[in-house]
Amino acid sequence: MKAVNINDFYPDKGTAVALGAFDGVHTAHKKLIKTCAGLAKENDLLSVVLLFDNHPQKVLRNEDIKEITPFDKKVSIIESLGVDAIVYIKTDKKILSIDPDSFICDVLLGKLRAKYLIAGYNYHFGKNATGNVKMLKEYSQKLGFSVKIIDEIKKDEEIVSSTHIRNLISDGKIKLANEFLGHIFSISGIIEEGKKIGRTLGFPTINIYPKDNQITPKRGVYLTKTKIGDEIYNSITNVGINPTFGGENIRLETHIFDLDKDLYNVPCEVFFLDHIRDEIKFKNKDELKAQIEIDTKKAKNMFDNCQFLC
Repeated sequence: MKAVNINDFYPDKGTAVALGAFDGVHTAHKKLIKTCAGLAKENDLLSVVLLFDNHPQKVLRNEDIKEITPFDKKVSIIESLGVDAIVYIKTDKKILSIDPDSFICDVLLGKLRAKYLIAGYNYHFGKNATGNVKMLKEYSQKLGFSVKIIDEIKKDEEIVSSTHIRNLISDGKIKLANEFLGHIFSISGIIEEGKKIGRTLGFPTINIYPKDNQITPKRGVYLTKTKIGDEIYNSITNVGINPTFGGENIRLETHIFDLDKDLYNVPCEVFFLDHIRDEIKFKNKDELKAQIEIDTKKAKNMFDNCQFLC
C-alpha cells in the first residue's frame, strides 16, 4: 500500500478517519488505528489514516524535531495494522493556517467523506492548534458524524507519547523505548564505504549515515539485528563519531556476526534491541580491539540467553 496525496484520494463511500501525527506509531497510536479499522468494518466504511508528510512544528516554527519514524517507515507500520487507505497532506504554512472549522467541514467531511472520526485525547488541529476534541464532539452533534476519543494509555505510570519515547531513545534506553513503541526502533540507510578500520581489527563493519531528521540513540554500542534484502542477521552497532580516529559526523558502524563480505550502495535497516555501553575514546587501536572483543562476546551471550524478534 502506498500513501496517497489527499488531492488524489476519491473515496467511493463514507470513511472512518484516524487523526494524529503518529510519530513512532507507538502502542497508543496502534490502538487508535485499530479502533478506526474496527469501527469502519462495523459501519461499512473505508478506514483511513490521515497523515502530514512532515512534522507540522518543523514548518510552523522551524523547530528541529527529530522524528522516531521517517515517513516511509511510518506508512509501512500503519499498513500492517489493517486499514484500507493511508492519505497524507503536504505540510505547508497554507494548510497549517486553515481554521479548525474549515478543516472539519472542507477537509474531513468534504474531501474525505468522513462519517466517523477517531482521535487521541490530546489531539489538536487547525490554525494555532486551536481545534481540539471538544470541538470535534460539538461539530459531530451539529453536523451528524460520529467521534471516538481514545483516552491516554500508561505504561509503568508514564503516559505513552512520542515525546517520552524520543527522550528514552536519546538516553539510550532502547529496550524500554521498544516496549512503549510496541515494535523495535530502527534506522535505515544506504551502506557506504568507510575507512575499513574495523576490518583491520578483525571486525569488519557496514556503515550508514542516519537521515538528518531522524532521532538517533545516545552515542554508544548497541545490540542490534540488521536486515539486508530478505535476510536478518545478529549484529552489534556503534552509534557515534568514532572519536578514537577523529570522526565528526554521527554514523552507524555495524558488525554483522557470521557475515564477511563487502556490501556497498545497498539499503539496510538496523534494529536496536538493547544498550551495551556508552561511547569511549580509546588511546590506540589495541585498546579499541580489546573492547570490541568484550562487546562482541557480551552481545553473543545476550542473543544466546534471550529471544529478540524484529
